[in-house]
Amino acid sequence: MWAPKVGQLIHLFFSGDTFKDFNSYIIEEDEHFLYVQTPMPSNKEGKFLPEVGLNYWVEFASSQGNLCRFESPLEAIHSGVNTIWRIQRPDADAVIREQRREYVRVPADLPVRLELGRDSSTRQVDVYSRDVSGGGMAVLAHQKSAIQTGSTLIARFTLPNNGFAVEVKCFVVRVGDPNDRGFCIVSLEFSNIKESIRQRIIQYTFWRQRALV
Repeated sequence: MWAPKVGQLIHLFFSGDTFKDFNSYIIEEDEHFLYVQTPMPSNKEGKFLPEVGLNYWVEFASSQGNLCRFESPLEAIHSGVNTIWRIQRPDADAVIREQRREYVRVPADLPVRLELGRDSSTRQVDVYSRDVSGGGMAVLAHQKSAIQTGSTLIARFTLPNNGFAVEVKCFVVRVGDPNDRGFCIVSLEFSNIKESIRQRIIQYTFWRQRALV
């Protein structure tokens, strides 16, 4: 995929603006142009006065999870019930693709069952996610669960957009400091995950992004 698709979240950057990062999504496309919902500053502060003719960087995640970006001028601003930007559709060779994967991380409050230990010492802990991406997730767990950095565990959860049940081995990258109630953020990296399952999770993150816009 060498251009963002309808419904996909995008980020726009312009070095001359006070705000470097703007969030938006594609609402329509044709052979030559992409039509963008009016971008909003990511920190939701201040005013934004776009100028037709200025070049903007558009950043998005490909269906394979790669971070992609291209430069495009703001061709026109269509006013109506909703204000819409029209930008040029990029040629395939104009899209810069990062060699490494950058999985988009989205906030998500999903029930997750963790399976810790092995054989007779196996135990289960029910937690909730805080965010998820194609590369891993963060969950909120109580310190009494005794999850340790560097350990491995099994995570089971269901993707709400399509009811797909995920079971994946995870590596515990980090266990944060507990808050005053004893809960801490546990960062998990998916390990040896099947690419078909990863793609399901990436599809969920795109769906979740659209819901958050």
